[in-house]
Amino acid sequence: MELLDKIIQSFNCLDSEIESVSDRACAIVCGAFLDNLIQELLLEFLCKDSKTQDNKLFSQNGPLATFSSKILLVYRLGLISKYEYDCLNLIRKIRNNFAHNLTIDSFECEIIRELLSNNLPPVELLPPISIPLSYIENGEIIELTMEDILDKHRYESILPKFPPLEFRNYENKNMRSIFLCILYVLQSLLASRLMQAIIERRNTAKELKTIEDIENYKFQYLNTYNNNQVEKLKTLKEQTEFEIKKTEDLFNTDNESKEDLQQVKETLINHLAEINALIKDAERANSMEYATMTHLMELIKYNKGKNIKPI
Repeated sequence: MELLDKIIQSFNCLDSEIESVSDRACAIVCGAFLDNLIQELLLEFLCKDSKTQDNKLFSQNGPLATFSSKILLVYRLGLISKYEYDCLNLIRKIRNNFAHNLTIDSFECEIIRELLSNNLPPVELLPPISIPLSYIENGEIIELTMEDILDKHRYESILPKFPPLEFRNYENKNMRSIFLCILYVLQSLLASRLMQAIIERRNTAKELKTIEDIENYKFQYLNTYNNNQVEKLKTLKEQTEFEIKKTEDLFNTDNESKEDLQQVKETLINHLAEINALIKDAERANSMEYATMTHLMELIKYNKGKNIKPI
């Protein structure tokens, strides 16, 4: 994919860009990189439109002009997790501190150190520095091929020959290394979110050209919502029935807690009765809505073409 190739290339460029720059430059460049990355994430997820319309979103006076507004939107759209949201805001705060306070010139400054020390990335999320695609055998470099991977038996035999993965780490507690580890974790996470955005891209809403279209559309989603609610209630009913059965089993084996178990069972039975009543009400409402919708559509058809005076 052209976009993913572009993103991977930008990852590589970032590494070389920040390798020997000052802490201030590192924080600002990394912040800008993530800002651009979540902008790409949004562009891939939102309905496609012209460049002009995109610019209106992200231009200086646009609703998504700032890093913080982009972070908030990707989170509220469900494109990133709470952890990613917090990490992005952490990077944003650090970038802003470096950009707007000239007395802060190092990741070791107290305010930056405090931010980073309280937000160490989980080691389980730290990505490998690189993925070895070759190994040495009898003094010869052997490159991994697609055939090697597809042949399960062969692949399992050569897998131990590859060099062990070397993961990003911050064991020395150097604040810059912690900052970069957070960045690399976000790189990895956002690359996967980008794939999600591409697959789940929003489409422009369907044009509703008649009152029949509007009512059908409304009923379709209302019906889906109501059915989902009924299914949730039925799942809750099954769970409650299971708890009642479990309580009954305990009642038959535990002679010392019979009184407490009986009380729990009665509470669960009452809860089950309430759930059954809710299911019945929801199903009745579904039927009523369907009947009302059918009646409305028939009325529309019957009156179509007649000279109906506006109110």
